[in-house]
Amino acid sequence: MAFRLSTVRRLFGSFALLALLVAPLVGCGGGPSLPPRGKVKGLVTLDGKPLKKGQAHVVFVPDAGKGTSGPPAVGVTDDEGRYSLSTDRETEGDGALVGFHRVRISEVPNPEKPDAPPTLPAKYADEATANLTVEVKPGDNDIPLELKSR
Repeated sequence: MAFRLSTVRRLFGSFALLALLVAPLVGCGGGPSLPPRGKVKGLVTLDGKPLKKGQAHVVFVPDAGKGTSGPPAVGVTDDEGRYSLSTDRETEGDGALVGFHRVRISEVPNPEKPDAPPTLPAKYADEATANLTVEVKPGDNDIPLELKSR
């Protein structure tokens, strides 16, 4: 059985058209997409003074009781006590889920002074006792976190 050149062209054209139509539907398979996020940054202070670089981990935990669910967002303080949050481990500074969060801030131990007393009160290391709640909105959010030693 011999194919005519016009038949081969039509078959090739059909396959090419099918490929163009299906390609956008395939995607990259990057896993589940996250709910909407807002970029979050801010300044962490203790008694009005900014925390030092790497002194604290900041974690925004979605508050399921207020309708926000998904992965937490994390960040660490920089040289000036500022933080920037990330939810996706592959995208630094992508923010936190839009909605309500409970916040925990834990001190990072100083390897140069392992016996130094903690600077931050222990209550801030647990979102249940920290008494810090925030709302993340779509877009850019500047959320200062003002901690008290007493």
